[in-house]
Amino acid sequence: MHRKPGLMEFTLAPHQQHLIKSVRTIENGMEGCIKGSVVKIIEGDFGYFRMEIIANDSFIICRLRANLTQSIDIIPFTTTPISCWYATLRGVVAATLAGKGSVTLKEQEHRMYFIPANGANTAKFPVGEYEAVYVSFSTAFLDSFIKDNQEFHEIYDRKCKQSDEGTTLPEFDLLLDVCDVLQTIFNHDQHTKKFNVWLDLQVRNLLFHYFEALLTKDVQSGIPDPFKRLKDHIDSNIGANLRINTMSKSFMFMSRGRLNQLFEAKMGIGIKEYIRRELQRKAEYFLSSCPKMTIAEIAFTLGYNEPSYFSTLFKQWTGMRPSDYRKGSASNAA
Repeated sequence: MHRKPGLMEFTLAPHQQHLIKSVRTIENGMEGCIKGSVVKIIEGDFGYFRMEIIANDSFIICRLRANLTQSIDIIPFTTTPISCWYATLRGVVAATLAGKGSVTLKEQEHRMYFIPANGANTAKFPVGEYEAVYVSFSTAFLDSFIKDNQEFHEIYDRKCKQSDEGTTLPEFDLLLDVCDVLQTIFNHDQHTKKFNVWLDLQVRNLLFHYFEALLTKDVQSGIPDPFKRLKDHIDSNIGANLRINTMSKSFMFMSRGRLNQLFEAKMGIGIKEYIRRELQRKAEYFLSSCPKMTIAEIAFTLGYNEPSYFSTLFKQWTGMRPSDYRKGSASNAA
């Protein structure tokens, strides 16, 4: 089911509503806020809590800022399930989220949240300054992002389609690259009709940095790296007629060219060359260590239906015919 990006609203807890003096909404932003944003400000004896919102059909960006002279309890609420990325830039807040329970929103960290509709959420804000930003996504936008970054496909399917139940994914430190993207958004001066295209790219950068960190954490935690599974598959089936096109769909859900590019970046060698090297290594092993195997049997074992074709390839690889290589190996052993 396709869902639009959800908006998380914020208000004070019922027992502190009397502290509110005014609630204002300012269209087209205000000085010191994100250009073009809708600004909502809750002001009172406690200080102020402000939301700067930019919304389209793909995502909603909401920058949160508060300057508090007394601690307050904020009630975040949403009428639709939300899938969002959240980063705390300043301050530490203890929160309780529906479907998850207690969560600490730590300064200079970011993570993904999946928040069910109409849940009971609370956040305790201490005295001081607070700044954070969340980006909620439509299901179509997330699907498009994963389609363009298929290396994240498996982890997205496994962890990220849980917004109805409510959960959080691991938090990571805000690195300089992520902070630079945020500052670019906060301080933008875009005037052109291509603003949404530009903004789309910035949001995709934020998602890419998070999923890259999440994928790295999975690998380090012992969850099978899809590249390792791919390599294991090649090593275990090296005698079969391996087809890169089939492997690209079965393992990584990406194009042959993209798969080969990523494999070469990881292994230092392309898939086709890796397979050739492993075939040569196995052929040399059989010729030198298995004297009872005929050259025809070795060819068939390695997936070649024509022994003569195998012999031609082997000579291209080594400069020797299989029979000469076997004789040389036997002489060296003697």
